[in-house]
Amino acid sequence: MASSSQGGSGKYAVVGIVLFLLAGGLYWCMGPKPQEEKVVRLDAQDAAIPPPSTALEEQSFEIPEELPDAWVEVPDAGPTVIIKKIIVRDPWGCSGNLEQKAVRRLVEEHSVQVRSCYERQLRQNPMLQGSVNVLVRVESQGTVGDMQLDGSLRDREVLSCMRTIISRIRFPPVTGGNCAIVRIPFSFTPQQ
Repeated sequence: MASSSQGGSGKYAVVGIVLFLLAGGLYWCMGPKPQEEKVVRLDAQDAAIPPPSTALEEQSFEIPEELPDAWVEVPDAGPTVIIKKIIVRDPWGCSGNLEQKAVRRLVEEHSVQVRSCYERQLRQNPMLQGSVNVLVRVESQGTVGDMQLDGSLRDREVLSCMRTIISRIRFPPVTGGNCAIVRIPFSFTPQQ
């Protein structure tokens, strides 16, 4: 009687091992597949950039000349925020211009309100810091038509507050086109 119960448990052990091997084989066959390489589409302006090479050879490349920059220092409640106006690719097809002095003045006037958006959230998260690049489409009469925000600061409350404040700015009328583009980078760090 003892030998028949040992034979029965041996059968269960063999069946268990077989099931384990089958489960492992199924997992291997149906498990996660390696990530496929993503294809990045280049637009006409990027077509001049050669794709990265995997060959072990020295590649030569040309560094484009820097475009002229215009800097505006904007004081805030903490360290100085530096706003840099540079030429960027226009996602809206605008061809107009704005008076730079007026744009700088408006940005300086509203920088304290933008900083307060950050300061409010800083109370919730004392480690909150980063940059936000604001790209604004200014319509012919000076109203904000559209806006894009990106950068390293990913706090929804700060970005929403900034969007509200910047959308209310009345820029000077656009000259020489239907709309103009303004790029305003902000940098936020906690007070020392």
